[in-house]
Order: sequence, then structure tokens, then C-alpha cells
Amino acid sequence: MTYAKKTILLLLLSVAANLAAAAQDGHAKFALPHDAMWGKTAMSAGTYSVSLELGGITRAYVTSDDGSRLAFVVVPTSTEVSNGCEKTAVTLQRNGSNWSVRSVCFGELQMALYFPTAPVETAIAALPPHAEPITGAR
Repeated sequence: MTYAKKTILLLLLSVAANLAAAAQDGHAKFALPHDAMWGKTAMSAGTYSVSLELGGITRAYVTSDDGSRLAFVVVPTSTEVSNGCEKTAVTLQRNGSNWSVRSVCFGELQMALYFPTAPVETAIAALPPHAEPITGAR
């Protein structure tokens, strides 16, 4: 590859990286205290970063900061702009012994993103020790 082609390639890569960084509209860093699911992705306890990209389809880019190289993109089910979202925070939802990421609030934008969580487990009533027949109407 000639010097001119290498230089052009390097410039194009630099411009693409700068555009990608400029496209990120919000950023948050958080420590996950225990293992959790984010959509269909299993996350172990640790430190993570999430970057928000608006425009077209809203997306959140999640990366691990502890060297595990976990990275994924997640699309929220809904977004909300609210004065109640003043501080950057991640909300977890507990379902039995399992945890899921429910929402991320980007304080600088006052915008919350909501994500799907695992369905809540419901208990089914136990049958009595003996069953009684129920007659049907004819």
C-alpha cells in the first residue's frame, strides 16, 4: 500500500472515530453490585459504561470497564424526558433471586430509558391434600 493510500485510510478512520464519539448523546458509568440480566445479556458484577445514541433508533452501548470485554447494544422499550431524572442512575429490578436492569437515567439529559425485564414469577396456589370433584353444568 502506498504512503498516500495509508495516509487517506488513517484520516478516514480518524474522522469515523470522531463522528462516532460525537454521535454519543449521553454517557454513564455505574457499578453493578451483583450479577444481572440486561435484556438477554448476562452481566456479572462489576463496573460498566453505557453510552446513549439518539437519532433514528435510540440505542445504548454497554461496555465493561473491568477487562472482561463484554460489549453489547440494547434498544429501550421506551424513553421519557422528565425533571425527576436529575441524577445519572441505573435501576435494577429483582425477580426472586434474579436481577434485571430496568432503566437508565441520564441526568445531564434528564432522560430515562426503560428496558424489558424478565417476567415476574407468580406463585400458583397449591391444591389441597385431597381433591374434590366439581360437577359441570349440562
